[in-house]
Amino acid sequence: MQNNDLENIRNLSNQIMHLALSGLLRIDFLSEASAILMEFTKSDSVVMWLKERGKFYRSELLRSQKDPFSFEIIPIEKDKQERIIPKLKRDTWLERQSRDVFLGYDSFWTGDAGKESTNTETDYRSIVLVPIPVEGENIGLLNLKKKTRDFFKQKDVEFYEGVAQTLGIALGYRRAQVELRERVKELMCLYGIAKIVEQGNLSLEEILHGIVKLLPPAWLYPDITSARIILDDSTYTTHEFQEGVHRQAAGILVGGTLRGNVEVTYSQEKPELDEGPFLKEERTLIDAVSREIALIIERTQSEEDKEKLQDQLRHADRLATIGQLSAGVAHELNEPIGSILGFAQLLQKDTDLSTQAKKDIEKIMRASLHAREVIKKL
Repeated sequence: MQNNDLENIRNLSNQIMHLALSGLLRIDFLSEASAILMEFTKSDSVVMWLKERGKFYRSELLRSQKDPFSFEIIPIEKDKQERIIPKLKRDTWLERQSRDVFLGYDSFWTGDAGKESTNTETDYRSIVLVPIPVEGENIGLLNLKKKTRDFFKQKDVEFYEGVAQTLGIALGYRRAQVELRERVKELMCLYGIAKIVEQGNLSLEEILHGIVKLLPPAWLYPDITSARIILDDSTYTTHEFQEGVHRQAAGILVGGTLRGNVEVTYSQEKPELDEGPFLKEERTLIDAVSREIALIIERTQSEEDKEKLQDQLRHADRLATIGQLSAGVAHELNEPIGSILGFAQLLQKDTDLSTQAKKDIEKIMRASLHAREVIKKL
């Protein structure tokens, strides 16, 4: 191999690895990597099949097209060994050959696809099919196509097998980068919720307004994400909330009673992942957020109940104090009133009293008895 070839290999590998470490999403990575490979190989079409997260994906970049890049999820089926395999969409010679290589066969190449195919199903004459291996298992397929006959040579196929190994490593790094970034975003969301609750001086409404703003940045496509929290008859939303074409939700259960839900929506169509376009980790996150909100509500209600109980205790304490004071006052008043009544009764027995004096004494006795009844009620 010439020094120039080695330099080209290093440059190509560096470009692909740099692309992987940037943490692009799957579609963006396949599009950018296909463009790099098309430029390097001078192919007219670059097709990549990829097996990831239990699904099969296919992308294709075409030279000189208005919409050159396409991406699709390949339907699946089971073979005779009950293995999940990609289902052929068009069942052409090239697709059957691609699936065979994808499932573990060796690389394939031809300089005249017209001899291989029984019909004119493709305009491409030179075709290379190379599996993308990772730790002894094929996770993908690289398919290079050229309209020119006998464009690819044997040494090219050997080189592209090395490129495919680099792609396998790059795909693993890309996935790790994306998953790490998403986990960090999810942890930052939960940390942000904890910081809001930690303030302690916020009302439940202020807490929920703060939480709903933390949700969109934690999802895979934050730019098209809206969020909403519904609790009883109240709703808390992000700015310009949209119902969206896709929705992920979790119920808020407080003491076994459904009080509302947490919702995240996408305003645009996105490729299917684990739960529609949502990741399984995002399902875990939204469930965790709904549980945290339920705990916040329970704590808030507990604090409110505690405050009410304290108010009741303070009120009872005041009543007890008043009762003690009343009992003391009643005791102090009953003694002089008893004396007044006793002396009035003695005066009544005096036979020398005038009629007016007797009437005055009766008034004193009635007033004293009335005072005793008032004190008794107190």
